[in-house]
Amino acid sequence: MKNKDMHLNHNGLIVSVVDENDLTSGNREHLFTCSICKGEKEQLEKELKNFGLMAKKFAPLPRKKIILFPETSRNSWLRRPVYAAGFAVALLMIGLWWYQSVQVPQKNMTAELLLETEKDRQLMTEIFALEDNVLPDSCLFVSKGDYSYLDEEFMDFVIPVAKIQNNDGYFLYLKQKSMLMA
Repeated sequence: MKNKDMHLNHNGLIVSVVDENDLTSGNREHLFTCSICKGEKEQLEKELKNFGLMAKKFAPLPRKKIILFPETSRNSWLRRPVYAAGFAVALLMIGLWWYQSVQVPQKNMTAELLLETEKDRQLMTEIFALEDNVLPDSCLFVSKGDYSYLDEEFMDFVIPVAKIQNNDGYFLYLKQKSMLMA
């Protein structure tokens, strides 16, 4: 670039913005000495910077974060079996705990059920004994006589009972017939 009138073309300016070392040594010297080329280079850099800011300003926000090179660890193939083994051990521990908590009360429950069955058997024996003798032993002397002469007609004479139905549909039992008239 011996001629001062020869300035860097547009491609030369782009190369100087990207990497000045890619220019020839003559073009590089011209760029440092020529104020016109230096100004054009600065103008191009400013336009590119503004272009980047405008692109950032007007670009829509991404819906999903873009990852160009996802990080992978070397031991990722080991993780799945380790998690599966840990999950299996946890299930085994829960199963053993549940088995113990269910089995021990069942053994105690069986003993309690046998005891309760025996108590029920004794209660039923007492009930069957009461069917034959309703009164307790202390009151048996009262009922020793024969009361066959006390039939239903005699009881109606002693305690007259009247059965009437009121407005609500309920039955009223009255001891005297004279109360019906009132």
